[in-house]
Amino acid sequence: MLRYLLSAFLLVVTCKSAPDKPITVNFNGGTWVFPLTVGDAVKRYSLAYKPPGYYYTEMDNGSTVDLGYSYQSGDFFNEHQAKEVLYNREVNTYRHTFPFRSGLIDSLHRVLEVQFKRKMVMCVDTQRFGLNRMSEGLSRSLPNEGAVPYELMRVDSLLTIGIRHKPSLTKGKQAIEVCLFYNQLQNKIKARMIGF
Repeated sequence: MLRYLLSAFLLVVTCKSAPDKPITVNFNGGTWVFPLTVGDAVKRYSLAYKPPGYYYTEMDNGSTVDLGYSYQSGDFFNEHQAKEVLYNREVNTYRHTFPFRSGLIDSLHRVLEVQFKRKMVMCVDTQRFGLNRMSEGLSRSLPNEGAVPYELMRVDSLLTIGIRHKPSLTKGKQAIEVCLFYNQLQNKIKARMIGF
């Protein structure tokens, strides 16, 4: 009896963690596919590479798309490593970074809600450097201090989409970022949305 229960448990776990077919998202002039390895994504999207692990492409509209992937300890120790070193890592995020334009975030918001027939949910989290509050002058110059607003849309059990104003350390260089998250825990998504 225990053998059958164990087999049934493994079947349920296996079915839940792997989709029956690839998930595709049509956005920003491309079709973004999950699951893929970094190597497959580099070939499929003709991605450029900057060591030690930045894979990206520049789109015709001036936006940049780069990969987030499941990395391991030591993946970035060699700043001159070949691009093929990380090809077996699983892609878990496509980050679309758009130069800031007035009204763009609202347009992207509408496009995503119409495409997926779901509403974005506004989230506001805080992130601080350490336990103590910073001085007012220092907190003005560091955009990661204080409340960090972003919006999330849970499309299904594997796909979540986030949108935010991307923080920048240089004044005047504003950007909007849309992240397509695949099979990630909520705390990982939150960390990405409130980080740089």
